[in-house]
Amino acid sequence: LDGWVRIARLQQASDADVLDKHAVAVLVGWHLEVQKGEVHYNFNSSMGVAVPEILHFAYGHHLKLLAASTQLAKSLSKMRSPSKGLMSGVIGNAWLLKVDVLKAASLDFLPREKPLPQHEDYLSGEILGTWQWLGE
Repeated sequence: LDGWVRIARLQQASDADVLDKHAVAVLVGWHLEVQKGEVHYNFNSSMGVAVPEILHFAYGHHLKLLAASTQLAKSLSKMRSPSKGLMSGVIGNAWLLKVDVLKAASLDFLPREKPLPQHEDYLSGEILGTWQWLGE
């Protein structure tokens, strides 16, 4: 055998058309680039840059972060993953995930305000316990 064998479990018979269309675009490599607030994935296909593009499945939390220009495989049934719920089909040789880092960028080592009085005894106990543990 010289080539690829692709096997898919159909959720519905109507999924066959979408899966067959993208079956020739096999993921063979990828490049990841991370910048402040953005994650870029560029996927390499066995077909080069030719159409069709790669069909991926994305978790719900990926969909919330994907750029608005992302093409969803709307006619493809969602697939149940073993751990994180339903996955949706996404078509493309690149993903751009955008994360709002404004709040995270403003974080400092220490909280901005003093702890509430009702938490002081607990925090003092934790600090003392850690100090003693480190001294052992």
